[in-house]
Amino acid sequence: MAEKKKVNRIMEGLLDWTGKDNRLREAFGNGVANSRDYLGAKRDFFRDLYKTSAINPTAEEKVMRTVLQGEIRKLEKRLYPNVAVRLVAKLGEGIKEWLQTSRRELSGSGEMTVIRSKGKDAGYKNTAEKRTDLQESQGQQNAVYRRQPIAMKKKKADTEVSAKTSDTLLPKRRRNPNNGYGVH
Repeated sequence: MAEKKKVNRIMEGLLDWTGKDNRLREAFGNGVANSRDYLGAKRDFFRDLYKTSAINPTAEEKVMRTVLQGEIRKLEKRLYPNVAVRLVAKLGEGIKEWLQTSRRELSGSGEMTVIRSKGKDAGYKNTAEKRTDLQESQGQQNAVYRRQPIAMKKKKADTEVSAKTSDTLLPKRRRNPNNGYGVH
């Protein structure tokens, strides 16, 4: 039996980049290789290639990943020669990536909420289920309130108003019309 030879994913990606590079040079000329946009696109392509080859790399891919990481560093240094600017750019990219992944998790999970062992949301698998349960319980409360006699409704409203007024412990402070200044 012939063993299947694993394809080097990094080598395939680099060949793909070489084709893109040739097409860009034909379209825009050889000067495009020194532009910031080109260098940024190349760095982003290499980063994606580095990330995609992280899953089960072969021995050859491990070596190529190390070299690819060095190329990414060189491109970053050419894009951002100042160390401080390079650090700020990395920080910004990290925040941007974190925001994208958190958005993806929120949108991809289809309105999933965290199931807690304690609290209001316990046992709900998604917000739509929670929303319908809340609407049903609110409807039941309204139905019970509608069935009560009018006298009970008024008593309930009166007790709510009196509770609000009795919450204040100190009387309202009187203000001096002269704002603390004596009249001379």
